Amino acid sequence: MTVIRDIQLSIPSDINYFDHTVIVDYDTGETSPFTDYRQSKSAIFHYETRCITSLYTRLLPEIHTDGEKGVIIQCVPDLSKLSEKEIEMEMVPDFITVYVEMDYNQYFSLTDDLEKKKMVLEVLQEGMEKLADERGWDKQIFREIYNKIKELNYKNTFIYKKKSSPNRRYICSIICEHEVSYVDVFDNLKLSHF
Repeated sequence: MTVIRDIQLSIPSDINYFDHTVIVDYDTGETSPFTDYRQSKSAIFHYETRCITSLYTRLLPEIHTDGEKGVIIQCVPDLSKLSEKEIEMEMVPDFITVYVEMDYNQYFSLTDDLEKKKMVLEVLQEGMEKLADERGWDKQIFREIYNKIKELNYKNTFIYKKKSSPNRRYICSIICEHEVSYVDVFDNLKLSHF
């Protein structure tokens, strides 16, 4: 059986995929030249939300699925305006897609990273509980993860790799601190207590 290994949040793309030349502002309809994918709101949103989604995924126990390896939570401004065609277009192979309402313009108006993390966790939790209802999973698992992230004060810090010296006298760890707009990576060398 397959287990969930990845959770992502996504907003409707603002790139015109037919000619890849413009970015479209869906609120105003205005366009601007497309020069770099990283300029699009959808890309910025994806990278900024990885801080919390990766922490949530790391805390997730093995949840077996019918072949899907991940979850995409599609954040849309109004669920009632989604058509069947739009829902079908957003399906990604090997991923479970769930839709939630979110005012992503409000997200982009936030200047405090902690407030962004809090908003992301709320949307993420809503999507995972909705999915739990659809799949018959125990919601308590997701509530515990939600509470653990709050307990960690939304900090996504983890040991990426740990190695001992050949004589086992020293231990070196590569530590990552994943924030909204950056990831700090540093090493920690300490004397082993054996």
